[in-house]
Amino acid sequence: QVRILALSFNNMTGALPPALGSLERLEDLDVEQNALSGSLPSALGDLARLRQLGLGGNAFSGPFPDALCPRLEALLASSRGTPPCDLSGTKFSCPLPCDAAATCGAVCG
Repeated sequence: QVRILALSFNNMTGALPPALGSLERLEDLDVEQNALSGSLPSALGDLARLRQLGLGGNAFSGPFPDALCPRLEALLASSRGTPPCDLSGTKFSCPLPCDAAATCGAVCG
C-alpha cells in the first residue's frame, strides 16, 4: 500500500525495477538526482493513481516507453501550473513518442 516513494539524492545506481509498476496505490514516485541508468520500465505506465513523477537528474537511456505516454498526459491534464513530472537530464532515443515526454523535460539525442 505504498503511496509515496521518495528516494531523491540517495546516490542510488542501477536500473528502475519493472516491479514498480505493480505498486497499485503509488501516487508519487520521486527518484530524482541519483545515478540511475538503463531504460525506463514500460510498467511505469501501469501506475493508474500516479500524480507526481520525478525521474530527473539520472542517466536513463534508450527509447522512451510508449506505455508511459498516457500516464504523463493524464498528469499534465490534471496539473495547475508547474508540470507534476520531471524527466530532465536524460537523453532518450529519438524520436520521443509523445509531446508529454518533452513537456516533462525529456529530450532525445
